[in-house]
Amino acid sequence: GYLALFERGLTMSNCRRVSEGLASEALLAELWCAYRAPGAVAAATGRFAEIDRVVVGGGRVLHFLEIKTRRNRATDYATTIVKLSKHKAARSLYEATRLPTYLLVVFTDEARVFRLDEPPDEYLRFVTGRHCGYRVERGLVLPVLFSEYQKRTSLRGGDKDGGVESPVSA
Repeated sequence: GYLALFERGLTMSNCRRVSEGLASEALLAELWCAYRAPGAVAAATGRFAEIDRVVVGGGRVLHFLEIKTRRNRATDYATTIVKLSKHKAARSLYEATRLPTYLLVVFTDEARVFRLDEPPDEYLRFVTGRHCGYRVERGLVLPVLFSEYQKRTSLRGGDKDGGVESPVSA
């Protein structure tokens, strides 16, 4: 039960954030399809997959989608960081299918999309593992998607809760 969660270093606040993150991801996947792949659906790939979604439309796979939310403005850092394993998975998918993997990053002030299967701008090693970075300026800004996302979410908790965004009823 709860003791096992705490022993693994998780708190109830972390569990709430994971739950809200999954809800936010589902909303962003829905908005992605509405604005970037009309008529398609972004099916979740599963808990242990490196890439979050497979976008399917017209009876075929159109592309793959990784979704990230950030608690900073797009201009706060020159680079947005993802695990290197995600880039490698996207690259392998591209080599096998010739279909792109998009990285949708929602910052606090805008949404941007990158090609996760393309070479990153930098490689990094942290205590938490190997990562890679994509220069923020390289991403395509998606103002309509971001605006709709903002309409359908509220910012809760500010600094205390890390600015976790959670969906509210529309």
